[in-house]
Amino acid sequence: MQQRELVFAAGLALTAIFAVYQTARVNQLTSQLTELETGADRAIGKASKAIRAGDFDSAIDTLHGALDRHPELKLKPEFQSLLNTAQEGHARVLNERRRAAELEEQKKKSKGLVIWKPQTKGLDAKFQSTDVLSLYSVLESLLPRAKDEFETSADFSKRLEDDLHKKKIGIFSVDDEFLFSTGTSAFLTYDAAKKGYKINLSESQSISSDTKNNGTFEGQNAFGVKKEIDRITLTSYDLQLLNHKAFLKCVKKSYGYCFDEEAGFIPFSPDLARQQEHDLRVVYVLKLKPPYVEHTLHTASATITSPTEFTYSTYKIYGELVRFLIVSHSTGEIIFSSSSK
Repeated sequence: MQQRELVFAAGLALTAIFAVYQTARVNQLTSQLTELETGADRAIGKASKAIRAGDFDSAIDTLHGALDRHPELKLKPEFQSLLNTAQEGHARVLNERRRAAELEEQKKKSKGLVIWKPQTKGLDAKFQSTDVLSLYSVLESLLPRAKDEFETSADFSKRLEDDLHKKKIGIFSVDDEFLFSTGTSAFLTYDAAKKGYKINLSESQSISSDTKNNGTFEGQNAFGVKKEIDRITLTSYDLQLLNHKAFLKCVKKSYGYCFDEEAGFIPFSPDLARQQEHDLRVVYVLKLKPPYVEHTLHTASATITSPTEFTYSTYKIYGELVRFLIVSHSTGEIIFSSSSK
């Protein structure tokens, strides 16, 4: 009898112990589940706030940290959806930054370039001109390999055009019309008898130039006579107008030969001409054409009687003239607009 009671008591004790264990286990699981739910809610809340603020990196870090602690979270649809949103936002930001960097680079390349807008009825006061050297540098960097012995000049020109049409000239393209401006001294000749300006136009038009003194060196001729020689570089920035003759009209002809051409005539009273002499600008609107650019160097050696060595450097932009204008630089008013024959 006593043994039976002991067995019964032991059974009750085991039952009690198991009950305690079950209770502890349930409490543990409940605590873990609560921690999971609390951690998920906390992570989702923090990540959602970061996403609304555009801080996608912080949102991704928060969600990945929660996943490291609670891998079960990847089974929650709302958690995975939020992670996808954060990752998509991060990718979008990176793409926008890349595009912004590319645009900034294009703007840098576009510095010094000015395009003509076909709908333009006038120019801004103190308008700017395309810088020949800036455009030359951009075009030179974009052009493909030089002509080789196996292609004709026509094939080479077509290859240049086809290749350049695929590229951007800064934020512009080869199809844009570029605006160049210079003073009128070589372009206009005042005719006092007719009271107006005769417009001159040649194939090569200088837009700007500069002179640089490169120091001196001691020179000596064949007879041993020594002389200090100056080194001077004269640089010209020109437009090569492939179709300039289309704008010229013969004004004097003899025996079938034209010996005086002009691109137009602008009536101008002497008083007005004196008043605006330094304000007038010539504006060339140019469509780029092959070969697009050319750089030439020529050196004139010094002599004992002329102790200066000159180096002539010319940067040329090739194109077809779309139109040219005479414009007041101070107001942007268009005084004359050309038309080809």
